[in-house]
Amino acid sequence: MQKIGKNRTMPFGYMMKNGAITTDPAEVLAVLTIFSEYMAGKSLNEIARNMYKKVRQMESDNKDILLQFQDEYPDVTNTDNVNDILAAIKKKKNNK
Repeated sequence: MQKIGKNRTMPFGYMMKNGAITTDPAEVLAVLTIFSEYMAGKSLNEIARNMYKKVRQMESDNKDILLQFQDEYPDVTNTDNVNDILAAIKKKKNNK
């Protein structure tokens, strides 16, 4: 949870922006998935397992993409540009 004051925290999926509470774009898909699966009758354990599997699959996909990129373009990746590289590779991959 994001700290918003001395003893207050922002729930997952929300953030403060310009003094107003709004959805966090980085977390909103997870919140929508959790609520829609819950409303569809899935248990909290099922939802948690599904979310865990999705995260692990994304991590694996990202690792494979980065390893391939690093093989093709050695000495380019670093901790400052990994997210930019992943986004560019995914965009290129989706446009094929």
